[in-house]
Amino acid sequence: MYIYHFWAFVTIWLLQFVVANMLQGRKSWHLNRWYNPLRIAITELMIFGGAVIISVAYFLYLYRTSEPSLFSSFSLCILVCIVVVFADALIKFLRLKRWINKHSNYAIMVFDTPTSWIKSIRRLHIGKLDGVKDAKEKAFFYDKSTLVVPGKHEFCFDIKKQSGKTIDHLYSVYMDFNVAPSTMYVLKENEDAKKLYISYSCSAPETNSQP
Repeated sequence: MYIYHFWAFVTIWLLQFVVANMLQGRKSWHLNRWYNPLRIAITELMIFGGAVIISVAYFLYLYRTSEPSLFSSFSLCILVCIVVVFADALIKFLRLKRWINKHSNYAIMVFDTPTSWIKSIRRLHIGKLDGVKDAKEKAFFYDKSTLVVPGKHEFCFDIKKQSGKTIDHLYSVYMDFNVAPSTMYVLKENEDAKKLYISYSCSAPETNSQP
């Protein structure tokens, strides 16, 4: 019985990440149309929240039935991890919501790059925006995308390669262009020339300040 309950918690813990990764993968398949980041964030929050509800309910069931495996340190640690993951997703959602409320006509920048099932092979990061590093008031990084306030900006894009936990900086690209409000830009890399170009852009069908 101990092993059964332990693996039940492990399955719930892993399943939420599988579903969340499948959800993130859907965005990569549809780079030719606008997507609502708030809707994506709420869906992920519901997935992690559902895992918490199921885990806590199962935990309480074991308590009421006086199962000795309830007090397994491994099962308890996994339950705590599930709650922590949900708390992290909730904090990210609240930060995203607060930023979008301030900049409802934001634009989105997406890096079109091959991805693995777990992590991107290459990542795009805005190193500086208008000469300011980590300009949080003008940009917000979320779900492998970057939300940017509209207007004329000077971008310093950092191209990085990630292998497991190791992240290597490859090179930087400087670009100046006028970011249109409520527009999604898909950036693609020319690896040989070490340059970026806009492969596709589209406007939002409506204001995306609400999910």
